[in-house]
Amino acid sequence: MRNLTATICLAVALLLSSVGVSLGNDSREASVASNAVRCSSLYLIATSAFGADKATAKSLMAVQRLFDGIYSGNAGKQTQKKITNGMISKRKSDSTLKLGSEYDRNPETIYLLEMNCSLWRQKIVEALQTAKRRGVDPHSIFLTMTDIPTSASSSNSRWSRSKVFVDLAFSAWTKKGRRTPHQMLQEFMKDLKQ
Repeated sequence: MRNLTATICLAVALLLSSVGVSLGNDSREASVASNAVRCSSLYLIATSAFGADKATAKSLMAVQRLFDGIYSGNAGKQTQKKITNGMISKRKSDSTLKLGSEYDRNPETIYLLEMNCSLWRQKIVEALQTAKRRGVDPHSIFLTMTDIPTSASSSNSRWSRSKVFVDLAFSAWTKKGRRTPHQMLQEFMKDLKQ
């Protein structure tokens, strides 16, 4: 598990250092980027509930970095711009707040999102492991990854686990005021200026 986490982190670092060199502007990249940031945001929310457990927090952060890499590569390819960590933080903050509203309206959509994100994460990790064995540049995996699977349904055997996971995450996040790291940084910067 430690080697896998290191591999994922290395792949994301490589991706973030080379974003912006690709050409293209296509709706596939926009869809993949949008779904990746939603998945990353969902696992950001989950850190509210599971962040006290260091091993779980580390795993959730690794999953976020994985989806951040997918977002960064595809958004950079689509916009022809280098995607910075600040841009990712802002986009995740906006997405996280939207997920909160979506959860309030219909939590089942978020349960389905979590199951689909989990399926996607597994496919991404498998693709990265295959790329590593074949000596393929991990950057290319982030840019060629298929979009999020949408095969999950409420009849899936994993539904109850996703429901518990999501409900715990959103309950803890709500108790903490539903603030995002980006919002907290902005508030801190504002206080420094005063």
